[in-house]
Amino acid sequence: MINFKTFLLEQNSQQQEDPFEGNANIKKLYGGLATAEHGLSDKDDPYTFNPKMYVRTKYDRNSTAYGPVQITYKTAKGFYNQNKQNFANNDAYTQSFLQQGNKMLKAKKGDKTYDIGCTGDLCNVKHHMGYQKMAASVIRGKAKEAGIDLDKDMSPQDVDKFVDHWRYGLGSKKSTKALDTRYYDAFMKSYNKK
Repeated sequence: MINFKTFLLEQNSQQQEDPFEGNANIKKLYGGLATAEHGLSDKDDPYTFNPKMYVRTKYDRNSTAYGPVQITYKTAKGFYNQNKQNFANNDAYTQSFLQQGNKMLKAKKGDKTYDIGCTGDLCNVKHHMGYQKMAASVIRGKAKEAGIDLDKDMSPQDVDKFVDHWRYGLGSKKSTKALDTRYYDAFMKSYNKK
């Protein structure tokens, strides 16, 4: 457990670096996803470290969704293997995330470290920047898969297309707006915040 002074120093040093590299689209998508995944309130900041967001949300031998935007081992590994250059500035964290995901896949139900909750090896403010950088790389990869250029303004259709791809996968005809209204509304409220 870190003391409050150390926590503030770590937060301050992390705030000086922008994990989203100045890309407003990536930052807004990240904020919307974190808000929707965890049902955050208006009082919660989706960009600051919050142990309630560093969780494996359910035990499933096939799922390792973890952290603010609930990235799985399989998703991170796939994008890492396809585009290592996108992770070059964050390779050590990404490797740690993949190692943790592999441990989660092998863990038995009730495991004190790799089951559910703020567990694992990365539930600590010192890993927050690394997670955000990795998430930014994954968000960029997901957008590219969906044919969305995050370096240009996103249309409302692009945003919906991205959310649907994030929730249901590439090529799915499922609509988050129709099938998961709570998720969609939480995402949009955060995404459209000024």
